Amino acid sequence: MSATVKTTLASSNYYLANLIKLEFNTTYYLTNASTTITYSSNDYVSTGLFINIGDLQDDSAITNSALDVTLTAVSTGIMSDLLTNGYVDRPVTIYLSLMSSDMAIIDAPFEIFQGNVNSMTITEKLGSSILKLKVTNHWAKLDQISGRYLTDASQQRFFKDDLCFDRVSQTGKRLEWGIEKD
Repeated sequence: MSATVKTTLASSNYYLANLIKLEFNTTYYLTNASTTITYSSNDYVSTGLFINIGDLQDDSAITNSALDVTLTAVSTGIMSDLLTNGYVDRPVTIYLSLMSSDMAIIDAPFEIFQGNVNSMTITEKLGSSILKLKVTNHWAKLDQISGRYLTDASQQRFFKDDLCFDRVSQTGKRLEWGIEKD
């Protein structure tokens, strides 16, 4: 830590802000700060979309850790991007920034987690819509089976307009051949 960061932490006149970089088809820069923060020539926008990140666990052993990134799903841009272009293995980087009382970055943000999206869930309720991304670190790739996913999004990434996996969600439905129903 720099002397500036140590001095600031010793005082009580600072704020903490998370900065999150979502590298989907379009790169999104979000923050939970009360104002937009500019870092590395990118504006991390304070729109209220970024709700929470899960607890980070520090471990001395090499583990395939994961955390949840929770967003409100009201932004049709992000939802459309994820559903149209896929979300699996898309990079996510999370920074922790020490902010002065006038919301200026002190020194440089700390990168606290970098990983790839492993799964996504969308929860719809009356009056709210929540998007939760499970982000795993690079060690999780060691547990994966190599190859592509059997999803329409994965197929479209390599073979645009191929409908091979278009109906994969119907897999496992019972088909009755040659049986006459009453």
